[in-house]
Amino acid sequence: MNNPYLIVEEIKVGNFHFPSNWGPHYRRFIIARIRNKGNERAQNCLAHLETPSILDRELKLHWVDTPYEPRRDSTKKIDLEPKEAIDLDLVFAVCGDENPKISIEPILYTGSVVFHPIEPRPSVTYDQSISRGTYDPSLYKPVRSDSNTIIDAKLPSNRKFPGAWIATPYALYDPDGYREVYLPPGKHEISVDILLSKGTGCGFSCSIESSEDPSKLDFNPETVKIPGI
Repeated sequence: MNNPYLIVEEIKVGNFHFPSNWGPHYRRFIIARIRNKGNERAQNCLAHLETPSILDRELKLHWVDTPYEPRRDSTKKIDLEPKEAIDLDLVFAVCGDENPKISIEPILYTGSVVFHPIEPRPSVTYDQSISRGTYDPSLYKPVRSDSNTIIDAKLPSNRKFPGAWIATPYALYDPDGYREVYLPPGKHEISVDILLSKGTGCGFSCSIESSEDPSKLDFNPETVKIPGI
């Protein structure tokens, strides 16, 4: 196939040691891996998430390792070379300084999508510019302003929060200050679409469950639906 052609390759849950403007703490992410199966570069890839839990909002998701500004809409479009893959942050929970408990389960297969077990250890990243969902503080310095597009979150790193957030850049920077994309404890239906300038995008829907205990954020593999599969 010559044109760019995106697929959802896998969906997984991961726990990460998170260096941020709050101070180091743990977060738990639901992640999708997106791959360009075509033989041409996929340009200007942008991921949108919709959920009945948050009405009338265009939620642009964060691509892993993509720095962003602490603003309400700083999502970057990315390009994928032929056969290249990248992770997409979907939903996350804030676990404070408590290392989330890990349970190992077998790998599950549904059609062409792989559902991996939770990582046995939290990933640790020391370079803040490439950390999952973390902005680069050397590039963007929050300043006091009357504008509601700039924030300066200074919260204790040991706080943990019930529920979860859609992984938009602004929410990743200051979840407690951005409740507009908050998912309270309970089940939530989400649908994700990945668009690009030229070629074939992809998408899927599934059920996720946020919890009073943020370390229990998870998704149900049995509910994953991908058009054409």
